[in-house]
Amino acid sequence: MTRAPTPAAIYAVELRVEHSRRDFHDSLQRAQGALRANLSRPSTLIVAAGAAGLVVFWLARRRAPSTAAVAGTTSAVGVVGGLVLHYATRHWRFIAEQVLAVLKKRRSRSGIDVPKRPVTEYPATRTLH
Repeated sequence: MTRAPTPAAIYAVELRVEHSRRDFHDSLQRAQGALRANLSRPSTLIVAAGAAGLVVFWLARRRAPSTAAVAGTTSAVGVVGGLVLHYATRHWRFIAEQVLAVLKKRRSRSGIDVPKRPVTEYPATRTLH
């Protein structure tokens, strides 16, 4: 015959479950933060774009066209995906430099104080009606 657990044993198990839930939540938050940090880097964005281009190219070539319209669309998608992939792999350094320049420009703009209301300066002699 099994005995019923004591209130202390139940409480201990509940504490372990709550602790495990908090640990899982904290790990998930750290993983999300790391993913955001990695995806915000230009090199990761370029790799993701290249991988997406490969997938699009592979999927476009894999389908068997059933009609002429679908075949034309599939061929166009394959050609465009191939061109994007070709351009991105040859000029990835230039693309990365451009992305970094834009990010630096945005960061420098964020430090500038922007007035809340637009400043309108009219000459004192001019009357606007």
